[in-house]
Amino acid sequence: MELKLGGKLEIGDPILVSYGHGMTFGLFAGYGRGTIQYYTCDGIIYNYEGAKSRNAKPRFWKGYIHGSSVEYRVAKVNKDILYSIESLKKYEEAIDILKQENIIK
Repeated sequence: MELKLGGKLEIGDPILVSYGHGMTFGLFAGYGRGTIQYYTCDGIIYNYEGAKSRNAKPRFWKGYIHGSSVEYRVAKVNKDILYSIESLKKYEEAIDILKQENIIK
């Protein structure tokens, strides 16, 4: 599946996801059966820190978007869309965690 806004996705690419009456920033996690799956930066950090405190391997939960027009409801973006220093730091920390866990290169 190729997006109408941004083209092909690779795991870890920053995306904007339109849902219901809102929009969220995420990191592309993969495709499912008619879905586009994504991680949130906060979710990655939260699960990583929780697993680290228990000396366990982290599990990263995925959100997903589905429907007949899913390729129109996700847009590939770059990190410059983040509007605050805090959001940028969370993005960079989440990317580092995904690299440490060999989920992205």
